[in-house]
Amino acid sequence: HKYLIYATMVMVIIFSTFYLLLAIFQCKPTSYFWNQYAGAEGTCIDKTIFPSATFAHSGVSATADFVLGILPVIIIWDLKMNFRTKVSVGVVLSLGIV
Repeated sequence: HKYLIYATMVMVIIFSTFYLLLAIFQCKPTSYFWNQYAGAEGTCIDKTIFPSATFAHSGVSATADFVLGILPVIIIWDLKMNFRTKVSVGVVLSLGIV
């Protein structure tokens, strides 16, 4: 379970760092993003790249939320409890998915 948590954290950190850098440096110079309609000189990346990266980042975040939300159910499945208690505890602990 520890490796699954670490892998999820690494995936989110790497992709979030990429997304942050893309958001900051999508225009050259970076101030052109705010000043482009005031007549400033500069260039930006293709306008379809950033929305696509946004959808990809949302998918990565949703996957991480699902994995980390369902993980408590996997952990409590091997505990010595009756089935009804396991289901109740699993539902309560997995409310983070919602």
